[in-house]
Amino acid sequence: GPMKRLYLVRHGETDYNASTRIQGNIDIELNHLGIKQAKLLAHRFKDEHFDFIACSTLNRAIQTATEIHQLHFRGDELVLEKFDDIKEMSFGDWEGQHYAPDHPETVYPELCKLLKAWEKGDSHSASPNGESPFQVENRATTLINDLLSRESVTSGLIVCHGRLLKVVICSLLKLGLNKMDTLVQNNTAVNILQFDPKTKEYSPLLLNCTAHLTDQ
Repeated sequence: GPMKRLYLVRHGETDYNASTRIQGNIDIELNHLGIKQAKLLAHRFKDEHFDFIACSTLNRAIQTATEIHQLHFRGDELVLEKFDDIKEMSFGDWEGQHYAPDHPETVYPELCKLLKAWEKGDSHSASPNGESPFQVENRATTLINDLLSRESVTSGLIVCHGRLLKVVICSLLKLGLNKMDTLVQNNTAVNILQFDPKTKEYSPLLLNCTAHLTDQ
């Protein structure tokens, strides 16, 4: 069959993003800037065709996806689908903690250790009571491949989370999860991957593009 396109997008800014706190599965809303970013993102996509629009079950992703969905609404044909499997990586006991190096209560030293372990290829390491990259990869890529392999789908959009996107993009492009932190994913970053149904291979068309935020 013909090539398919997968649009992977990060949610807009929240106050936790702005104040360098670990969100994970804490359900924080977009802030004023985040809502503005989501509207600019939606405008960027207004002429794109999507066969599905999916997001995680966390509000920041739902709010971002809703801005896009409203411009693409075709009655019952295109519902906004919400899935737990594309929620952010759980950071367990660290959720809600500060990670700026100079904060008095920071988890920065422990976080650095974990990032180093991931960089060395230890994808089973996790924060205390949190998820590992390997666990996130399993749940997220299974869902994404299922969504994209629907017969009628030529192009789909998924709105989700920064760390999850680093895991997913490395996985789908077969870069190795140890390369996660070479990928930057800013708020409302747009990534476009091409999928070849014959070979089941993904290739990158665009990574971490936020041109819609600067074109104002």
